[in-house]
Amino acid sequence: AVALAGYRAGVTISANLTTGGFDTHGNHDQNQTNALDRLSTGIAEIWDQVEAAGLEDRVTLFISSDFGRTPGYNSGNGKDHWPITSMLLMGAGITGNRVLGATTHGHRTIPVNPETFQPDEDGIILTPAHVHRALREMMGLNANDVARDFPLTAELLPLLQG
Repeated sequence: AVALAGYRAGVTISANLTTGGFDTHGNHDQNQTNALDRLSTGIAEIWDQVEAAGLEDRVTLFISSDFGRTPGYNSGNGKDHWPITSMLLMGAGITGNRVLGATTHGHRTIPVNPETFQPDEDGIILTPAHVHRALREMMGLNANDVARDFPLTAELLPLLQG
């Protein structure tokens, strides 16, 4: 609510919200279920507020983690850190109802065609830098001081267009 009030007032253009409970080295299934329930409830509440404020054509939500969880369980019925993760983007500027990127059943990355994003052994591995670069482009930040001070070397891909 505070972030949206700041946005409506023109004093902020972004907010970073966090939630915990995903570092499930033990009792993974129950802890992840609880954490995902809190996350999905929070996303729904935020989007309800965005719509109530009439900002759905101006707000983009970007939900991500800094890492994923291993495909198998450890000795404590938990899952440890894994370098493959997921991101969810929704709202203004995002073409929805799509999955981009691919993994094997063992949760290993599969190269994709950089135009169609379909599996292609001669393709590329999508990285968080690709997503951030596409977001910067969408927001017009590629010529901004932030982009110059924190450059992304990932190729600019049409990730957000349908």
